[in-house]
Parts: sequence; C-alpha cells; structure tokens
Amino acid sequence: MREILLMSLYSVDPMSDWIVSDLEALINCASEEGEPITPRLRTETLRFAQGILEHILPIDQAIQNHLMNWSWERIAMVDRTVLRIAVYEFFYEDDIPIEVTINEAVEIAKKYGSEKSGGFVNGILNSVARDNVSQEKWALSPKLSGGETRNAK
Repeated sequence: MREILLMSLYSVDPMSDWIVSDLEALINCASEEGEPITPRLRTETLRFAQGILEHILPIDQAIQNHLMNWSWERIAMVDRTVLRIAVYEFFYEDDIPIEVTINEAVEIAKKYGSEKSGGFVNGILNSVARDNVSQEKWALSPKLSGGETRNAK
C-alpha cells in the first residue's frame, strides 16, 4: 500500500484542491504499474491518501521542524512523499507501531530514492517520532532486549 501511495502522491501538489475521483484515478494508475490491487487495499490506500492531503500542513510542519542543515526545497520529492506517508501514520494511524512505519519508509526510500535516501528518511523520522509521538503509540512498539519498551523523551 505504501508503494502505491508513493506512486499516487508523488505528482500531487498537496495544496491544490484534489477531489476523491482524482485520487482514485492516481491510485488506479499506480496499481496498474505493479501487482493487481484488491478492492480492500484500494479503499485503504484511498483513505490514507485523503488523510495525508487533509492533514498536509501539520505533517509538513513536523517534517520541517526536524530538518537540520537542510531546506524543505532541497528534499527530493520521493523522500518528501515517503516522509509525509510515515508522519501521517505516526499522527493519525493509532494501530501501526513506530518501528514498522520507520522500517517500511526506509525500505521504500532506498528502493525509489537516492543512495542516501534511506539514511535521510530514517534520521528525520526518528527525530519526528521522538519529539511528537504519544506514549500510547510508543507502547505499540515491540519489546526491546531486557523486556523494556522504547519510550519517547
């Protein structure tokens, strides 16, 4: 689903007035390039896309707040889109563990971005999660060695 989201949202100007049929068309195009998409996956992908566009301002602000020595304009569009998907999951999808979101985002960034995309995305997402994600969300994370869960600061 995240790869379809990336392909669908890559060319979207999030500040424009996209309507559901536009998003559906983008998702259909993206899914035709890969493996077939089930109706359930299409519905879930559309829900995520709508959520990202609906909450784009706080998502982008959270990312921008964690850019160290890097400007928003310099972020590659692939990396920016991967970051937006992951930060949306952090803030608005309560049942997805932080580590799952970060790991998936890093893998997608490595696959579709530059050779440095994985590390860049990992650094930004760890920083955003540390500073913004609730204790309840951290509690979803798997137990670390020693039986403790990782907690936000």
